[in-house]
Amino acid sequence: MFLDKVKEHPRANLMYDPSHLVLQALDYLAFIDHYHDRIKTFHVKDAEFRPDGKSGAYGGYQPWSKRAGRF
Repeated sequence: MFLDKVKEHPRANLMYDPSHLVLQALDYLAFIDHYHDRIKTFHVKDAEFRPDGKSGAYGGYQPWSKRAGRF
């Protein structure tokens, strides 16, 4: 794990981006509980998760103008 590799250095922190956790099917709220002392920045975007049973998070074809921010 990252924090093990940096030997718990106090300046090694995390940027919280819940969209990555959702795509990995991880509990994005539990992540905050575990790492709240290391979260120093966060990434916010206007996106939505729309599972339709036909394609995964990266599946299907959309023109670039319609893909940005759409999961």
